[in-house]
Amino acid sequence: MLTGDKLETAENIGESCKLLRMQGMTRTRLSCMKDVIEFCSPEQIQKNNERLTRGDMLGLLVEAKALGIILENPTFKSQFLRISKTAEAVICCRVSPSQKADVVRLIKNDDPEIITLSIGDGANDVSMIREAHIGIGLYGNEGMSAVQSSDFALGEFKYLWRLLMHHGRLCYLRNAECILYFFYKNLVLTIPHMYFAFMNGFSGMTIFDDNYISFYNLFFTSWPLVIRALFEQDINYVLEGDDVKKLYPALYYIGAKQ
Repeated sequence: MLTGDKLETAENIGESCKLLRMQGMTRTRLSCMKDVIEFCSPEQIQKNNERLTRGDMLGLLVEAKALGIILENPTFKSQFLRISKTAEAVICCRVSPSQKADVVRLIKNDDPEIITLSIGDGANDVSMIREAHIGIGLYGNEGMSAVQSSDFALGEFKYLWRLLMHHGRLCYLRNAECILYFFYKNLVLTIPHMYFAFMNGFSGMTIFDDNYISFYNLFFTSWPLVIRALFEQDINYVLEGDDVKKLYPALYYIGAKQ
């Protein structure tokens, strides 16, 4: 979570939205150079490995001054990423709009395969939204800057789940099926021509009527694809309601596993 609020406020927000847990989570605060040096030391990395072995949870709260020191030093940056990626929650507070974008860029550059998503509702979130692969703006009381700079706009934060886990999943499956559909329908059209070429002496004559070939992609094979893309759902989110949430994110990874 990236916020411009002070440390105490950011910590309270983290607790209210359950990013930070009251029990079973170790909280580490980074506020100055001394904290950064201690946090990025080899001893701390060893302690973090022991924490992972025990299964303990870690929550990081990083202030803007400490974040600036980390971003300016390649060694600190590498060590910070190594530990923070194992934490259950990372909250950066008192950060400027440019620092928000720097944090997103830090994650992007660390692993090119990672897809980043930023969500915000104010003008101070614009740089972060633009830097991420996917930017989401919220309609709120802080103007329309975030919405106008985003890829998707939401009326309320609660709709994020449906955007990612329902519409995002259906879009992924439909795109995959669309590619297979075009692949096989073109095979159906071209394979008869390949065999017919042996019969006509490779003269270039077509086995199908010219009008049929023209309408094949335009009408005959387009409507099934359009109808399926608009209406086909393997899980009806509206009818199933909240019960379907128990199946996620297992259903979301159906494409990756297959």
